[in-house]
Amino acid sequence: MVTKLKKYQKPILVCINKVDLVSDDDDCSSVSVNAPSRAIQTVQKWRALLPEAFAILPACAAHGPNDAGVVTLRSILLANNPDADVPAAIQGLGRPVPGMFAGDRTVITNVEAREILPVGQPLYGSDFFTDRTDRFCASELIRETLFERLGKELPYCCEVRIETFDESKRYLE
Repeated sequence: MVTKLKKYQKPILVCINKVDLVSDDDDCSSVSVNAPSRAIQTVQKWRALLPEAFAILPACAAHGPNDAGVVTLRSILLANNPDADVPAAIQGLGRPVPGMFAGDRTVITNVEAREILPVGQPLYGSDFFTDRTDRFCASELIRETLFERLGKELPYCCEVRIETFDESKRYLE
């Protein structure tokens, strides 16, 4: 995978997930939020593998959408949004880690983040919600509710099968 990425002529954004799971006995394949030296080692490892990467961000998606790494990733990817504040999101990560950004930078601007994102025509119309069926969306809502209510008691690979789906009253007002 790294070999293919090195040949890729587009900006690369690396997000290292599960940074909360590393311990001092682990190898440097992820980052420890409580051990800055581990973060430095991991970012430097990825920087050595992908020296041209635009950014290398530590994150913990399990902490939810407000995790500093997730917020920074979202800010970079949504830099075209006028409300995006990439430098503030990066500041939320805490102490700058050397090598987190290409060159010797410790922060990137909204303008720099916008430059890596291609601007083009929307793939779908503004009223287009999904390419999935209503039945699929209903099964995913049920599945999501089960995960929220049962937590770790439910295997991640569970599936919801809807046997009947009545759409007869769908368009009535």
